[in-house]
Amino acid sequence: MAHEFLHFQALSELRMKELNEVLVQFSGIDKSYL
Repeated sequence: MAHEFLHFQALSELRMKELNEVLVQFSGIDKSYL
């Protein structure tokens, strides 16, 4: 059970990192348009 939770936590952290990168890219696009 604990192993599955740690695995899920690792996946969540990866997803958050990917989302942050996408947000940074979108913010960069917005700045280039302004």
